[in-house]
Amino acid sequence: MSFVRGWADGLLPAFKDLFMPEDAKLRVLDNYSIAAIFWMVLSGILAKIIRRAGGAN
Repeated sequence: MSFVRGWADGLLPAFKDLFMPEDAKLRVLDNYSIAAIFWMVLSGILAKIIRRAGGAN
């Protein structure tokens, strides 16, 4: 569990304390979900840029 948490904490520095509900589980769910969505969108955009730069359609 600490291995996963170490990776996750490294990928969400700007999102770690974005939402601060009283319930700890809800706080983790909110903040980590927002970070996951952000990284999925960013990786999709980067993939499109790389495909266009490589000449693939």
